[in-house]
Amino acid sequence: MPVLPSVPWHKRSRREQTILVVFFAFAFILLISITAGVVFFCVYTQNHKYLAHKEDPPKALTMVTKQEPNSTMPTINPR
Repeated sequence: MPVLPSVPWHKRSRREQTILVVFFAFAFILLISITAGVVFFCVYTQNHKYLAHKEDPPKALTMVTKQEPNSTMPTINPR
């Protein structure tokens, strides 16, 4: 198939411009939908792998709730 020469935008008819805009809008919507589907799959089907890590914080770095009277920074309990 031969390569067609490019036609400048201002030389296209109003109908051709509308068809091109609608075509690329649908292509963009399809791309966004596929991306959203992949993100949904990754987040909601693989979420069980990461839930256990969030429920159990590391015991060595638990924050102490009491602060010293002159201290402005929270301290780390070295258990």
